[in-house]
Amino acid sequence: LQSSQCNGMALCFRRQCISAEVLYPTKGCSRDMECRRRLPAHERLIVGCKDGMCAKLMTVPNAGKCATRNQCPGQSICFRRHCIPAVPRNYSCQRNAQCHPTERCIGGLCFGLLGTTSDSTKMLIGYPDDDIMDLL
Repeated sequence: LQSSQCNGMALCFRRQCISAEVLYPTKGCSRDMECRRRLPAHERLIVGCKDGMCAKLMTVPNAGKCATRNQCPGQSICFRRHCIPAVPRNYSCQRNAQCHPTERCIGGLCFGLLGTTSDSTKMLIGYPDDDIMDLL
């Protein structure tokens, strides 16, 4: 899966379409690296090129950097060192290990990244259920 295959303003990371917003309103990129050049290293992790425009994943304002799923406030998940808004899935849990690797157990429900579906997270084959994956 690539960002060009994602609906609307979404970027593809780890074979998932995740909600994004335009970073630079001018068209002109053709590759992700063109958008990442001028940014600090940790910001490059959530930026890509979509339909000729630079975009970045939607993040929780003022959340700061994170290293594990549980370091983010409320209904958000640590993904690539940023807190990303999350939405509930239709299955219950008691701990993160009962959810997909990029999901988080919050209040007895698995929450997934905004813009993804359960079907797209099921495509994550071979990733261990380990918070270290959130750092990638």
